[in-house]
Formats: sequence, C-alpha cells, structure tokens
Amino acid sequence: MKYYLIGISGIGMSALAFMLKDLGYEVIGSTKEKNYICSLLEENGIKVIYGHKEDNITKDIDFVVYSSAIKKDHIELKRAKRLSLALLHRSDLLKDLINLHKKNILVTGTHGKTTTTSLISYIFYKAKRNFSSYIGGLVDFLNKKNAILDKSFEMIICEADESDKSFLKYNPYYTVITNIDEDHLDFYLSKENIKKTFLKFINSTNTFGKIFLSLENSFLDENFLKNIKRKFVYISKDFNEKLLSNKYLDYILSYQQKNKEIYLYKNNKLLFSYKLNLPGKHNILNSILAAAVALENNIPISTIKEAFLNFKNAKRRLEVIFKDENMDITLIDDYAHHPKELQATFEALLELFKNKNIFVIFQPHRYSRFYKLQNDFLKVLEKYKKYINIFITDVYSAGESLKEFNINIKEIAEKLNIKYITHPNQIPIKPSSVYASIGAGDIYKWLLELKQKILLRKF
Repeated sequence: MKYYLIGISGIGMSALAFMLKDLGYEVIGSTKEKNYICSLLEENGIKVIYGHKEDNITKDIDFVVYSSAIKKDHIELKRAKRLSLALLHRSDLLKDLINLHKKNILVTGTHGKTTTTSLISYIFYKAKRNFSSYIGGLVDFLNKKNAILDKSFEMIICEADESDKSFLKYNPYYTVITNIDEDHLDFYLSKENIKKTFLKFINSTNTFGKIFLSLENSFLDENFLKNIKRKFVYISKDFNEKLLSNKYLDYILSYQQKNKEIYLYKNNKLLFSYKLNLPGKHNILNSILAAAVALENNIPISTIKEAFLNFKNAKRRLEVIFKDENMDITLIDDYAHHPKELQATFEALLELFKNKNIFVIFQPHRYSRFYKLQNDFLKVLEKYKKYINIFITDVYSAGESLKEFNINIKEIAEKLNIKYITHPNQIPIKPSSVYASIGAGDIYKWLLELKQKILLRKF
C-alpha cells in the first residue's frame, strides 16, 4: 500500500508517516518548504517532495491523507478527487492506528498534551514495556522522532487533538485530561460548547477503563465532575473530602511541593515523593497525571521516580537550542501560544534563570486566537514586562487572513510599552542573558539567526 501525506512535515502528519513506515508501507508526501522534520523523514526512508503540485498525485497512490489545515481547493486534494483516490483525514488514519491496539491511553486538553504524552511514554520506555506512541513533539528516547509503532499492538499512548473535535472519533480506554480552557474559539464559538465536547469525549471512555483529570488551570469548576459517568481519578493541589461522595470517583491525588521535592498523596495518605526534571508549576500536574496512569498499569514506583528525574522534554518545550559559555548566553525555544501557556513559560524562565537578563521574542499564533483572547494576552504581557524584556512580532497567520480581524501589533506594543520588532537584527545581544523565542509558528528561525550572530560575534 502507498500513502501520500499532504503537508508531511507537520508535527501530526510526520508522526503518522513514521508509524506507517514502521508498519512496512510505502510513505511519500509533500511540504511547502524544508524544515528540521524533513531531514528526519528522509533519514527514515520517507520521500519528501518540496512544493505542492498537481503532478505529485499519481494513480498508484492508495490513500491520500490530509489534515484540517488543508483547504478544499488545495491543488493536490483536487487532483486526488479527480483520480477518485481514497481520501483519509488525519484523524481517521490515526483512529485506524489506535484501533489496531488492545488498549490505548489518550491524552487531551488545551495545554500540556505533548509534555504529558511524552512523560507517560518515557515511563513505559524506562519500564521496558511494549508500546506505540504518537506525540506532538520530537523526543530523544524515540530516536528523536515523534512516533513509534510496536507490532505487539498491546498499548498505544497518543495525543488526541481537541482543536477541531476530531478526538470524538476515538474510543479511549484510559482518558487523560490535562486541563480544559478557552481556545480554538473560532471553531467552538463558546465556553459551553468546549465544555460539552470535552464531557462527551470523557463519557465515551471504555466502561472498563478510567479517566485521569485535573481542573486546575481550567475555566471549569468542580460541578463539572458531577457529569462524569465513568470511573475517574481526580488530581488537585488540595485534598477535597467532599468529592469522595461521588460514586464514580476512584480516588483523589493531592500534592505538596517542598523545595525541589514533590509529595504525592492518595486520599490524603502519602504515596511517594519524587524530583522532577522539568520547571514550572504546570508540569507538576502533568507529572502526576503521568504517574497515575503508570501506577494503573502496574509500573513500579521506582521506575516512575527514575523517569521523572531523567526526563528530557520534547522539542520546542523550553528547548535549549544553544549555549555560549564565554558570553554566558543561552538560547531557548518554546511552543507556547495561549495566554496561560505564555504565563507558564514566563514563570518557568524566571524560575530557571533567576539572576539573568531574560529576553523573550513572542510571536502570536493565528489572528483568530489573538483577537478573541487579546485581553488575556495583554494581561500576561503587562504583568511580566516588569521582569522580562519582551519583544513582540507580527502574528503568524497559519493560513488565516488579517482582513477578518482588527489587529495592529505595533499599536498594541506601544500601548503596553514593549518593543515591536520585524527582524532579529533588532534584538540586542548582551552577555549573561537568556533569549527565548515563544510561539507555535516559525519564530524559532529567528533564534537560529541569533545563534549565528553570536557564533560569528557580529553584534
């Protein structure tokens, strides 16, 4: 069988490509321009075509795979339809791959999916378990890839995308909810629709399975838990004895942080403590979700603790790109693109680099997101400009049109008294400093230009 993936260098599509390759199928795909994933695909025997052209789609292709980012009038999609080739949405192919396995762990939520999926996968890896994995970021322990397919088909650990409701196609056995927040309002339109959709996903969990969730960093309150009709584990900073009356509650995991040690309690009794090789309060919750899933699958506590101590996060999650020891400069890249993610990244940077000058280059992602969450973005930027040197760039459109939205980044920057920039040359290079590119677009390329300037001492 021959699969053709439109936009193969995207993080979700490339993961599918790796899994199809592991199954022994011929995989080919196209991309607009070369990025760091293209080289990885080619190293793994997957052909990448640069440029979307009608001639790329040939009659010998069995399945043409596309994502929600591909518009109906895309030249390759139109050609595939004319040739009557079988078309598969990315989520439908992922569903087929999930259903090959006896059990699955599906991780969803507005923030933290990639980190939590990576943590769970790494614990299984350290425990020497058979597992497949589909992750929204490249990780070292999967040979720097974002997916692997294990032919025992025992278990798959998988990110489930909530952005377009495609996660409703899946049949979760273990459901992991990192948080539920306002995002993708261009699609959902309201908080109530987000709430209803997540609840529908949660209640589609296998009746013999289990749900692991936290409502911290979410817009929901505990009333949401009353609508869950499957066995669930609840994670919270504080132990709430009232929740024990809920017949679907299995147990509560609460925690305390003392210095750099996290103490985990099950129904208010100490379970174990551990150290986590990840900064930020948000990652404590991600790690507890991962620990709960691991314990449910009979992975020893000693293995979980070792995994947390040695874990290295996925690419573009506070990823250290470069260090110059002579000038004491560190370059960091992060994928944050929601107000709460931006705040969490700011907090993590301040925690990691207490005595350094911190420079952040923030690139908003999608006009629709920035427009609808503008007040929340401005509050975060206003709060942290006191501690961090913030530069803001134009919005990364991700295919959207500015005409639909009244956004002027330059005016916003002037109002906030932060710096609006259009080129990396406008960023001053100073010793004893940290530079972080933040955003889900292509802002990491600016960081690579800064790296070259530092290496060549051209500043």
